[in-house]
Amino acid sequence: MDVKALLFDFDGLIVDTETPEFTVWRETYEAHGHSLPIHTWAACIGTIGGFDPVADLQRLTDGHIHDEILERMVARSGALLDAEGLRPGIAALLAEADAAGIPRAIVSSSDQEWIGQNLGRLGAADGWAAIICAEGNVARAKPRPTMYLEALGVLGVAAQDALAFEDSPNGIAAAQAAGIRCIAVPNSVTVSLDLGSADHVLPTLDGFSLGVLDHIAGL
Repeated sequence: MDVKALLFDFDGLIVDTETPEFTVWRETYEAHGHSLPIHTWAACIGTIGGFDPVADLQRLTDGHIHDEILERMVARSGALLDAEGLRPGIAALLAEADAAGIPRAIVSSSDQEWIGQNLGRLGAADGWAAIICAEGNVARAKPRPTMYLEALGVLGVAAQDALAFEDSPNGIAAAQAAGIRCIAVPNSVTVSLDLGSADHVLPTLDGFSLGVLDHIAGL
């Protein structure tokens, strides 16, 4: 496969921001006598909306979730996130793309500020040809292909010449709706979800190289 651009999801793919968030919400549900199944939570992974845990837990607890509880959750999630680095194999793949002169972009349903903060703390803010975000706009968010199509236009690359890396069903759907082949790399939260619609699924990017693409079925 001759790749002319690499397109990366951010949350859960470059940095596992999803496990800290789900962990804190699951703990909060359990502290109030309820459970939060991963397949319920999955509706909000990689998109905007889909599932509102605040409204859901307010309903389950008759409105007993106060701002103080939410503030403690934010602090706990932030502490867990601070312990997260780049996911295995990401740094090497970015370096390989740069050495080969292949442009790389981020395509995310999150916003620029969030992504910039996390890339900055990990020393990974440089080298991106574009960072395309939803910025809170549901109409742009995955699983719609809008942002992937925008990324292709910015990079001047045809869909068949790009390769996307995603970790969730919403992300996979967005990439494929834009006509882009997609490799799924689940994290500890999305590993239990059905990612079979991706063109290929890798358990990790650790040890992955662009040189093996021609030998991967589906690509």
